[in-house]
Amino acid sequence: MPRRLYLEQFGPVHALPVLHYRMEFAQLVRMAVTQVRPDAIAIELPATLETPFLRALHRLPQISVISYQEGSESVYLLVEPADPLVEAARRALELNIPLHFIDADINSYPRHRQQLPDSYCVTRIGLEAYYREYLHACRSETADYNDRRREQGMAWRLQQLALLHQRILFVGGMAHIERVKQLFATPRQRRWSGSTAAGSASPTCTPIPAVKFWPNSPFFRRSTNCGAARSPKKYRRAEPACADAFMHLS
Repeated sequence: MPRRLYLEQFGPVHALPVLHYRMEFAQLVRMAVTQVRPDAIAIELPATLETPFLRALHRLPQISVISYQEGSESVYLLVEPADPLVEAARRALELNIPLHFIDADINSYPRHRQQLPDSYCVTRIGLEAYYREYLHACRSETADYNDRRREQGMAWRLQQLALLHQRILFVGGMAHIERVKQLFATPRQRRWSGSTAAGSASPTCTPIPAVKFWPNSPFFRRSTNCGAARSPKKYRRAEPACADAFMHLS
C-alpha cells in the first residue's frame, strides 16, 4: 500500500495539504505531528477567530458553531472533531506546541464549487498521489484576488515564524499550499498590504469582538459552493437544533 502521509517542505515549513471537514485528513494531521515533531503549528484560520475557536476546542467532543458578520451576511463556522484544522489545534494544545492562526482576515472569503474524489481514496492511494491528481486537475484554474491576498498573508506569516522555529507544521487547504510555497520563497520586505475585514493593512488581525454562548443551538446548512480544498466551510442558514453550542461574535 502507498505511504499515506505526504508533506510539502520548504525551509523549516512542513505543509500538509488537506480537505476541510474530512476525517481522513484529520487522521493525517495526527500522523504528521508524530512524524515532524513540530516546535510550532500553523493553521489556515485568521487570528480574529482565535479566542472563540480555542473556547470551542475546550468543549470537544461537543460540537460548537461560531457566528460572525461578513458585511450584511451572517457566517457560521462549525468546530467539530473530524476537521483537520480542529485536530491540528487540538494536538497543539495537548502537546503544548505553540499554535498560530496565520490566515488573512478579509471581508469575504471566496466560495468555489469543486468536484473532488471521495477523501477515502487517501487511505488507498496515499496523499501524494491524491494531491498530485488534484493539482493536475486544477492546473488551468487561476486564484482570484481574495485567494491571492490570503496566500500572500499566510506566506508572510510563515516567513516570520521561520525566523523563530526549526520545524513548523502548516495545515492548510490543498488549493493554497503550492502558491504559499512559491510565495514563501519570494523575499518580502514588508507585510502584505490590503484592507481586511477589520480594516487593517496587514495580515495580522485586530482583537476579536465579544463572544456569547446561546443556550438553544441552531442547525446550519452548508453552503454548496464552498470548496473543501480552499477554506473551512461556512454555514449560512439557521434551521432546527443540532449543534450544542452557538457562539456569536457581536
